[in-house]
Amino acid sequence: MATVAVIDEASAPISLYVELAPERRGDLEAISRAAIAWAETIREAAFLTDPFLDVRVELISGTEGSIDLNSQIRRIAGAAKDAVKDTLSDRKKLKAIAIAVALFFARDAYDWARGKGYDELWDWARDKYGEIIDTFSDEDRREVEEIAARVAASKSAREKAAKVYRELQRDDAVTGVGVSFVPGARPSDVVPRAQFGDRGGTLSVIEETIVRRTQVDRLTLTLVAPALSDMELKWKFLLGSKTVWAFMDDPDFKERLRPGSNSAPRMVTGIRMDVEIETVQEMRDGVWNNVEQRIKKVHGLSEPTLQPGWLDAPTKPPQT
Repeated sequence: MATVAVIDEASAPISLYVELAPERRGDLEAISRAAIAWAETIREAAFLTDPFLDVRVELISGTEGSIDLNSQIRRIAGAAKDAVKDTLSDRKKLKAIAIAVALFFARDAYDWARGKGYDELWDWARDKYGEIIDTFSDEDRREVEEIAARVAASKSAREKAAKVYRELQRDDAVTGVGVSFVPGARPSDVVPRAQFGDRGGTLSVIEETIVRRTQVDRLTLTLVAPALSDMELKWKFLLGSKTVWAFMDDPDFKERLRPGSNSAPRMVTGIRMDVEIETVQEMRDGVWNNVEQRIKKVHGLSEPTLQPGWLDAPTKPPQT
């Protein structure tokens, strides 16, 4: 278990306690990502209370069975103390923010964070974190409750806390998580891994059934650009005013296009091709959408009777 250096009076310690399965060690990548999300959660809670506060994760340490993400909430050096009007001293305000953050990582307080009354919060905090609550007077209580309610109601703060759960859930060695204000101490209120999915809000597998269909049509297409290459590339056609991109999948026709063939067709823009085209479609939002098209058979070619007008368009701008 880790310890934190002596904290000055202008800061408040708060640690995320990550419990591990017996004889297991945490995954470095998952713990590192959780540490970043943890710092973002505290920083967001601090900013919602006082934009002149700073947050740092001072140390990531641990022994067999647990890992501590030790942090400090403190005022930025030189910041004006009267920038935010309130009655709490700096030290008490920092403690109040720490209590607000703890709501997201305490099993018994989670329902309160979702909207239960202030009395439950105060009783819970006095029972779990009496060493902090006892430093507040009855007059301080209203402001502490306001800070906790503001943080708990913040969508951005909730999302950042949820990310901590999501990152820890990726590591199957992690069995629980909680918040401690006493360095080196296991919290009495640890959230079990079974609740990570609910609190993280993601990582559930969503199965989606994709509906597809295939149809084959006999069409006459106008060639715009053939893909005369050994690579599988799409040919470009026109069907009226609609552009059609399709793979050439007729082996006999492709053989005629090879160099040295005695029956090579004349591939010129504007030629008309009588083909069987296969279209694969997917149902998306109640509408069939084309996924892929392939020319399965070329039945015949015919020269264009008239040069398409767009072929006569100048390729260079007129000289002035």
